[in-house]
Amino acid sequence: MRKDPAAGRDVAQFERWAATYDDSVLQERYFRPVQRALLHHAAVVEPDPPRILDIGCGTGALLRQARARFPRAAVTGADPAHSMIRRAAADGGACVVGRAEQLPFPDASFPLVLSTLSFHHWADQRRGLAEAARVLRPGGHVLIADHFATGWLRAVFAAVGKRGRMRTHAEAEAMLRTAGLTPLGWHIALTVTGFLRAAEGSGPLPLAALCVARKPSAG
Repeated sequence: MRKDPAAGRDVAQFERWAATYDDSVLQERYFRPVQRALLHHAAVVEPDPPRILDIGCGTGALLRQARARFPRAAVTGADPAHSMIRRAAADGGACVVGRAEQLPFPDASFPLVLSTLSFHHWADQRRGLAEAARVLRPGGHVLIADHFATGWLRAVFAAVGKRGRMRTHAEAEAMLRTAGLTPLGWHIALTVTGFLRAAEGSGPLPLAALCVARKPSAG
């Protein structure tokens, strides 16, 4: 498994941040609009999923929204940071400690797999996508929202030395196909205008995008 050593430092940071993570102003202005956008598009492709997995669930913000959006679904979160999982499980959520690259679930367990703003933290993105495909049921969908190196963001990530962890759309699609997933399309999850207004918003400068992909049906 090819790992990015910076990903290990990311996990250590999240262990320290867990106690105050939900109090950050970024939660309302950044994370929640992206989570709402992700769940909106998830409901389009999987209107009534019986089970949902959130990879990199953090303190469980997306899990709580997903339970409200999909009240009949069993929602599960996985995150490598123990302290984050403790916070996420405090309200009774089903959460497990687990890395994207080694998910503790059987094959074909979920019809819907989500990941919001955690993809760039994965130690091995290719292996993580392969694991997402493994636990996804045939015909199921995976939605990944993250920072992607497109447009103006590509130059920004290159300037701060993070280009390698922020993929272009083409790079991400190639990884998805290698994992056995079929990319279906891209959507803007948040723009600079939306960030300033704490809403999805429209505008010319995207901050986060999401990709929808499908696992081919068996046979």
